[in-house]
Amino acid sequence: MRIRWKPNPHGRRLKSNQSKWLNSETKPIRLPEVLIPEILEYAHQLDKGNVGQESDENIKQARSILEGCLDSKKYPANRGGAIKKEIRKVLELLR
Repeated sequence: MRIRWKPNPHGRRLKSNQSKWLNSETKPIRLPEVLIPEILEYAHQLDKGNVGQESDENIKQARSILEGCLDSKKYPANRGGAIKKEIRKVLELLR
């Protein structure tokens, strides 16, 4: 016996489900519950286009700062505070 699908007679008044995602259709996946908030946050950033370009530029800036720290003329042995300041900049860029 085959069951026939009947449309909801009140369905015309229902709002269609609007996806929160910008780029494409969604697909359910299984994830460990403890990781879901972080993964969703990262996925939403990817969907909005905020991750790829910014992080590449931040990595380039961080690399440039670290390469500058290797210059012994710019940071002599007694200038540890200046190097720490540059390292803090790098850590902020990589967050």
